[in-house]
Amino acid sequence: MTVGYTDPSGDVENEGMGAKYLPNIDITRVMVTVSQDTVTIELTVSGLIVYEMEGIPYYQYRIYLDLDSDLEEDVLIDLDTLSNTFTIDVDDGVKESIKDRLSGNGTSELTVTLPLTWFGDMDSFDMEAEATTGDIMDYADDEINDDFEGGTPVSDDDDTTDDETDDDDYESPGLGMTVILASIAGLLVIKKALKREDR
Repeated sequence: MTVGYTDPSGDVENEGMGAKYLPNIDITRVMVTVSQDTVTIELTVSGLIVYEMEGIPYYQYRIYLDLDSDLEEDVLIDLDTLSNTFTIDVDDGVKESIKDRLSGNGTSELTVTLPLTWFGDMDSFDMEAEATTGDIMDYADDEINDDFEGGTPVSDDDDTTDDETDDDDYESPGLGMTVILASIAGLLVIKKALKREDR
């Protein structure tokens, strides 16, 4: 099972950071793939992933997982160069170091593969991500599927994984994507209607 979102390049919100730092936090895609024993997370930026450095400016990459469809964070994967921490926090506040499970430093794609047992039930889940860079005075960040409010799902052409899918969920990848897009569109229509009623 794979959940993924794409994000336009060049959409970093910048509060004074130098332009050369922005591509490194400009998220273009995030993928989470659940297999029989592992959860693999891939975060892609338009520049280079930098998670092993010291000093200023700092970089931080965060990936949040919602495991129970309540639109709340259950898992936080936090890569913070300022404090030199590379951890996963699974809901109960217990942080595990994941530095030895990371790959991709100095490339455009960060990959981390973790045991499925760390997550519990992942029959359904959603994900959001953010990347930031900053120094003492300035700051910039990029987000994807912010607050689990909906994003642009990865298309079938973008998804190069070859994992088995649940036939009960959909008959083919094309139909599955259609259902996802239709569900998102329906939720947006309902949300707009509720806002109109509140007025």
